[in-house]
Amino acid sequence: NNQNMGQRNLIIKKSETREFEIRGETVEFLFSEAVDPESETAYREVTGTFEGKNGVVLFLLQVESEVYDEEEITKMIESIK
Repeated sequence: NNQNMGQRNLIIKKSETREFEIRGETVEFLFSEAVDPESETAYREVTGTFEGKNGVVLFLLQVESEVYDEEEITKMIESIK
């Protein structure tokens, strides 16, 4: 399905909210542990919305748990200006 651009329909098992500062605003991102019901593969999902230069931005990252690097993801979010 091209409409969801490869987004998987994951089942969320556990989530926690973390706050970051983007463009002078405090923004909440949801860090989740999830599973793909089709393959039973464990995933990590990170989502958040924030005001961009030309409107609202949806940040959605889905990556297999075995290659998930939380430090790198945190650095990526902190680099958003």
